[in-house]
Amino acid sequence: QVALIPVSELFGTIGIFETTLGVVLFHTAFGLPFAIFLLRNFFAEIPRELLEAARLDGAGEIRLFTRVVMPLGGPAIASLGIFQF
Repeated sequence: QVALIPVSELFGTIGIFETTLGVVLFHTAFGLPFAIFLLRNFFAEIPRELLEAARLDGAGEIRLFTRVVMPLGGPAIASLGIFQF
C-alpha cells in the first residue's frame, strides 16, 4: 500500500491510468505477491509421504499434480479467490 500513490502517478504519467491495461497491471502488481505467498505456504505443507505414496503407485508428475496436489489445494485456491476478488 506504500507503493499505491507512486504507481498511480507513474501510470498517470505514462497515460494508462484510466485504461484496462492500467487496471490489469495494477491488480497484478499488487495481487501476485500475496498469491505466491499464500499458495507457496499451503503447498509446502503437503506431506512428502503422500507424494511418495502416489509415486510408488505409479503416478507421473502430471497425474500427481492433477490427482493429488490440486484437489488438496482447493481450499487455498478458494481462499485466494475470496481475497483477490
